[in-house]
Amino acid sequence: MDAYLWEINQIYNTYNIYKSIIIVDSTSLPYLYNLMHKQDYPVSTIYDIRRLIDNQARILLLDINEANNVIDYLNKDEINMIICIDNEIRLRHFEKVHHIFL
Repeated sequence: MDAYLWEINQIYNTYNIYKSIIIVDSTSLPYLYNLMHKQDYPVSTIYDIRRLIDNQARILLLDINEANNVIDYLNKDEINMIICIDNEIRLRHFEKVHHIFL
């Protein structure tokens, strides 16, 4: 996950990202969340998705299994990047959003 965090840093240094979704497997999610939180990334999960909706967070970390269950709660016009780590999930209704696969 440390290598993925480096890649995420590079993505955020390269692209102008308003809000993003990062999709990762359930075993890696807590570790990546803690890494990002320690580096002051404005990150949230499904359990505090309200922070993303209320603009208190800019990144939503999702488990592969949760990914398509929460999209109805999100403003599709605000998400402009989806990063998939070790998966190739494409979220319905977000087909036009730029995807990066790590």
